Amino acid sequence: MNEQLVQEAVDLFIEVLPLETTDIETESAKWHDLYSKECSLYGLIGRMTDDELNEYRIAVKYIKK
Repeated sequence: MNEQLVQEAVDLFIEVLPLETTDIETESAKWHDLYSKECSLYGLIGRMTDDELNEYRIAVKYIKK
């Protein structure tokens, strides 16, 4: 299992959390930066094995609480 890949995805997940509350009209540059990072996150998720995805899900579950 590639723990570095999982950690990178978790780090990106944390970075893009503000995207939910960022207004594209008033904070366009910030929104686009966060959106770009979210796209990178989905790219990492697409490369993960089932075991890595499970580790990612567990980590994200605790962050969202």
